[in-house]
Amino acid sequence: MDPKRFEKGFNIDGPDASAEDKRESVTTPVGPQPAKGKNLVWLWISLGVAVLCALGGAAYWYVNKQSEERNRLEQEKQDTQAAFEKYKLEQEVGQITSGFSQLEENYTFSTDSAGMELQRKFEEAKLRAEQLEEQLKRTQATDKKKIAELEAQIATLKGLLKHYIEEIDRLNKENESLRNENAEIKSTNETLQQQVSSSNAVISQQSTELAQAKKLNVSGVSIRALNKKGKTEKKVQKAQQLCVTFTVTKNTAAPVGEKVFYMRIVSPTGELLGSRGTFSFDGGQVPYTERKAVEYTGDEISGVNIYWDCATSTLSPGEYTVELFTEGYRVWSKKYSL
Repeated sequence: MDPKRFEKGFNIDGPDASAEDKRESVTTPVGPQPAKGKNLVWLWISLGVAVLCALGGAAYWYVNKQSEERNRLEQEKQDTQAAFEKYKLEQEVGQITSGFSQLEENYTFSTDSAGMELQRKFEEAKLRAEQLEEQLKRTQATDKKKIAELEAQIATLKGLLKHYIEEIDRLNKENESLRNENAEIKSTNETLQQQVSSSNAVISQQSTELAQAKKLNVSGVSIRALNKKGKTEKKVQKAQQLCVTFTVTKNTAAPVGEKVFYMRIVSPTGELLGSRGTFSFDGGQVPYTERKAVEYTGDEISGVNIYWDCATSTLSPGEYTVELFTEGYRVWSKKYSL
């Protein structure tokens, strides 16, 4: 800076200096004036430095303030993001827990070993999901390490839920297929049962018909009271014997061989006459009056007589019932007046 220009621009002698002094200051040769000019320069330099320092301090404060604000905003952003991530995890684990509950309500586990083992694992996973849901609620969103651990466990449970859904769906399809097969088998069995029942009925009918066809029959059955000479006695009180006569009819379907006929005579008072023993009939033992064996060849046998000795019995007039049995059949039953 030019000292003369600096001196012209400023009156350093103060406002009371005379015009003459001013002129002298202009025309008087420079003496000690350079020292004063240097002070002014340093003053201005100091002011500039102070201003620069002030500006630097302000700039530093501003930059620091901006940095703190950015850090605050970044922290708020991170906190908001963490809270949002926790909210998403809460929603996800809630859906997992709900999924386990719905599966439990809609599916009935089988009682075999495989079904019981599947139910045990399912219940363990469901309980773990409920525990994680409660644990997540108690965890701070800013606890990133814990949130990360819970997120990994939730991912595992999510995979388990998917596995159980697929497994239960597979079992349901298998059960549906088995139910359809069982329904078909049941229908087939019912049809077969009906056919068997029908066949059995036919066989039973045929067996009955065959048995009836093989059954021996008798005809011309009569009863007479006989005297001592074997002649017919009109008064039954004087009878020495009772004789039942009949004819075995022809039956080529009946097996040949010896046939035993059992005769029962029941008095008018309902008492069985005589008691020679019993024979099997209708699941029980039936007493009889007398019996006779004949050799049957399939042809008719007439004049078969069965006698009962009544000499020691006292008979009275009335209706006597005559019954004939053979080979488990009652072949005759009729009342006769004597």
